[in-house]
Amino acid sequence: MDTALRRFLIQRFAVITQRCKPHKCYGIRGIKNLFKSFDEFYHHITIDLGYDNWNDIKDLVVHRTKQHYEPGGIELLTPAEHRVKHSKKE
Repeated sequence: MDTALRRFLIQRFAVITQRCKPHKCYGIRGIKNLFKSFDEFYHHITIDLGYDNWNDIKDLVVHRTKQHYEPGGIELLTPAEHRVKHSKKE
């Protein structure tokens, strides 16, 4: 098991969970974290999306492709790709 990858994903999951609390920026907008657990999130990233190496993921950001953070509703992007997607929303 890649411990650096696991630590990174634990931190990302914690940020997502915090952002989606009802009184936080995403929670106020109704955006939810629909992953049932960290293990489900970890499985989705490493198995479903195929990111099982720290070097492949360390510079990427988690981006929602749907209303909520959920299996099948996220992708990993470079910061530049993420900025482009957000600029298209405006």
